[in-house]
Amino acid sequence: MSTICPIERSQPKVLVLGASAEFVPFLDRLMEEGLSVVCFDKNIALPNDYVELHKDQLTCYPIDFSDTQKVIEIVAKEHISHSIALPVGRALVHLGTINEQCHIAGPSFKAIDTLTDKNKFHEFCSQYKLNDCPYVLLEDCSIEQRKAKLDLIEKTLGYPMIIKPTYGSGSLGAALINNRQELLAYQAPERFINDTLLVEKYIDGTEYNINTFVDDKGVCHILALFQKDITKPPYRQETAYYVDDYSKDGLKLLELFNEVAKLLNLKSCFLSADAFVGKDNKPYIIDISPRLTGNNVLQLICYLGNNPLAVYKRCVVDKKELVLNKTIKPACVRFFDFDKEIIYGRNQEQAKDNDFGKLSAVFNEQEQKLVVDYENNLVLGQSYGTMTCGHDIYRGFIFVSCDNLAQADELSRRYVKSLERGN
Repeated sequence: MSTICPIERSQPKVLVLGASAEFVPFLDRLMEEGLSVVCFDKNIALPNDYVELHKDQLTCYPIDFSDTQKVIEIVAKEHISHSIALPVGRALVHLGTINEQCHIAGPSFKAIDTLTDKNKFHEFCSQYKLNDCPYVLLEDCSIEQRKAKLDLIEKTLGYPMIIKPTYGSGSLGAALINNRQELLAYQAPERFINDTLLVEKYIDGTEYNINTFVDDKGVCHILALFQKDITKPPYRQETAYYVDDYSKDGLKLLELFNEVAKLLNLKSCFLSADAFVGKDNKPYIIDISPRLTGNNVLQLICYLGNNPLAVYKRCVVDKKELVLNKTIKPACVRFFDFDKEIIYGRNQEQAKDNDFGKLSAVFNEQEQKLVVDYENNLVLGQSYGTMTCGHDIYRGFIFVSCDNLAQADELSRRYVKSLERGN
């Protein structure tokens, strides 16, 4: 594949793969930093009025970003000088190719390919003797495949264990398995029916979401570290993020992150992961990618004073020294997860109450001031239960910040509990 020569660059212009409505908070922050943005997506899904409103800074091309030659031509035409990785799953590998071909700072194809393929990342950890949980790869989703490897799985992993699609995202299809019956009964979601599966040893410890920036020397810096709350088994969807002082575990995770960044020559990019610090005090990476994480996490990071898009502008575009806020504000973001099946607003008399679902119906005036943000997308009369995958976060959330985490946790739980009213 041919390469192009470095182009003369004037005003900073940033390439983003994907143009969905979910990207609006990221695009807003990029443009607030004075950057122009070019989006590639076969199916542009940004609101038309949004694109029109920002036409001086935002350009969208309705092209398949796997069409490398076409992409390279547009990069040259638009004088794109930088790229930034947002959540687009395995399709992110195309950004690695673009970075290499167009001489743009950021993760390479090899780095993105290694980090977004769960099996390849296991092999990578094994090759370089990094902490890694034992696992078994299943070539397909069939029960026959599990039966054929049953002895190997049970001998290598033992129960409990985690099973999940190799290329899954948003916890879709991930399940905690406690015995042979559950292992054989597991069914992968339809979209993964032709893919491979991973069965991994369950790690007993504390689970985190960690977000870092990798500077131009390849050193990782923690932007934010959140402890996670998880649904009850068998699902593995996060139901809450906690903000507190987790610096002791953060140092363990950062050491592992720096090893990964060094081995894959990562520079001038983001690196985020779901990770554990086990009861053996060892750090383990469960799912990792050289990109920013989702909208709710972005909001939390910005609340803590480390807007990652501002960090990117300062360090990558302007080539200035990294400056991070280290002050911790205890907080909790909780999504709408229910222990039992409910019908939202089942009691119509209560459902018609104008205060139903509002903060004022749950908190006193002083407590309401502690709520940073909330969003309730639950539909009256619709059934809801346990969160099963990342799509369920769109039910809504409540974001509370207090002087201590215990209070923030209690308030967030109280609000979610109130949504069961009428059942």
